[in-house]
Amino acid sequence: MHRHLAAWLLRYARRQVIVGLAVAWVAYNLLTNFVWAPPPGPERPLPPDLHWQYSPEALDHILGAWKSAQTRFLVGHLVVDNLYPWLYGALGALLLAALYRPARSEDLPWWVWGLPGVAILADTLENLLLSVLLWHYPARWDTLAHLAAWCTQAKWTAVALAAVLIVWGALQRGWRRRHLARVGPRGSA
Repeated sequence: MHRHLAAWLLRYARRQVIVGLAVAWVAYNLLTNFVWAPPPGPERPLPPDLHWQYSPEALDHILGAWKSAQTRFLVGHLVVDNLYPWLYGALGALLLAALYRPARSEDLPWWVWGLPGVAILADTLENLLLSVLLWHYPARWDTLAHLAAWCTQAKWTAVALAAVLIVWGALQRGWRRRHLARVGPRGSA
């Protein structure tokens, strides 16, 4: 399976596909943060999935504030927010595949697809758990709240590691290009 996934990633790790996903990602963020979502404030805190960590008590406070918009929030979590992890996960995996492109697809490091995959799975499970908790609010299910918080941390950890690897790969690629422009492809000036 790793070989097929690696071949697929390398086949689609092209500038046009990456730019298209990046434009879709920016458009999604602009729409959700400035058009669809009500502005956060004391009476409406940020959604729980934008926090690094939260306790069942903090989640109870957040869900209580969002209760008035329960239907819209549930639709967002069950539909739109479950597509978003696939968008940013594909973008991250394709960026990593483009930056760390090996000579053979079998040599593609596991983390190129593994880190975005962990982020996608953790974010999707987190969204499902938050939707269940909101649906049953004001009932408190602390175990599910802890599991949702753990998924949030796993998501942000995988996203942060992938972002560091993307920045590192871009810096390496820039350094290599500058070095080759100065010395030439064979090392002779």
